[in-house]
Amino acid sequence: MDNDNLISFIERCNADLVADKPVLYEAYFLKIYVAFENYLGFLFEKYCLGEHSSEGYIPKRRLEFDSIEQVRNIINSGKKQNYIDYIDKIKCLSKDIFQENPFDIILEDFENVTIFNQMTALRNCIAHESDYSKKRYQEECLSGGSYKNPGEFLISKNRRKSKSYYTIYIEKIIDISLGLIKPVNE
Repeated sequence: MDNDNLISFIERCNADLVADKPVLYEAYFLKIYVAFENYLGFLFEKYCLGEHSSEGYIPKRRLEFDSIEQVRNIINSGKKQNYIDYIDKIKCLSKDIFQENPFDIILEDFENVTIFNQMTALRNCIAHESDYSKKRYQEECLSGGSYKNPGEFLISKNRRKSKSYYTIYIEKIIDISLGLIKPVNE
């Protein structure tokens, strides 16, 4: 998935939203966030192989890989797995793979880290509905306050930004996705 596909998918989802249906906001947020996770995994693999982004950006690497199979074998510690948690692998390995880590945009920028953590907690709450995921959602998104349905939370407005949380998160996904393919310092 390239950045244009991610943004087109987001635009199609947003065109279908109805403000009085919180469950649609949950569903579309979840779909968009999963697409974003897939995008991050796609870029991580591409960058590990020394390939360029759609904007021509190639991060300098510390490690060289010969093939996608080698990348996946290394990030899975030699285990054969059907699923790779790319977010976790990016957090753990990217600083050792890249000289100038393109993923610092989600790992070191304070605002992005905060919003990324909120989105991850929200995604897990919607997807899993476990007590643990609800507690993390309350801590990350609701500042430990009383529980609020994730769809209602997404529709609610952030007072400082005068935008819904849904809008803030989707704009941040787009901003990060663009920053990953064409960093500001390039």
